[in-house]
Amino acid sequence: MGPKFAQALARAGIRTVGEAAAQDPRWLVVQFGASGAMLADRAQGIDPAPVLAGGRERKQISREVTFSEDIADLGRLRSVLREHSERVGADLRARGKRARTVSLKLRWQDFTTLSRSQTLERPVQATSAILDVAFALFDEVVRVEGFHPVRLIGLGVTNFIEDVVQLELSEAASGVPRSGRGDTRRQEQIDRVLDALRERYGENSVGRGASNLPKP
Repeated sequence: MGPKFAQALARAGIRTVGEAAAQDPRWLVVQFGASGAMLADRAQGIDPAPVLAGGRERKQISREVTFSEDIADLGRLRSVLREHSERVGADLRARGKRARTVSLKLRWQDFTTLSRSQTLERPVQATSAILDVAFALFDEVVRVEGFHPVRLIGLGVTNFIEDVVQLELSEAASGVPRSGRGDTRRQEQIDRVLDALRERYGENSVGRGASNLPKP
């Protein structure tokens, strides 16, 4: 409803929704046609637009934690990144998505906030693959900016695609994954088993062996 319609309503003495609701809908239709019919419905709280279940699809999956005190322990920060990777990966798998972009967020003790991201050629879903990128981003920040005690650390993924693994032609012809791909698929299988166990027995019911995740 544009300004011309608003002016026409004003000339008819209708300046508020309440005034429109007080009018006979049939009169509104006679005076203003289709716009009058729409106004009559809206004034009565009737909106024909469909309601989308669940609202808009999330564009990002992320986890972050703000510490009560600044953390200067690299080992602890890497451990938190592992936990974030587990949670983010589980959310990706539950939604049937893969992500092309992994992002790291850090906040120093002076509240300087840094964000770094990497967009990947091959979308990821496995916890270990997400963590590989998280560690690489973290190490790059420390190399370039130096290390500072951390107040907040976060990890997120964006740029989603549907969970469809497309074999490259060479893989499909031979039936043998290229180097590293078989390990990635094995990690994804392990992830799904762990997801199922945690859903059934609780979030902390089962952990991943140290050999199944990247080393600091």
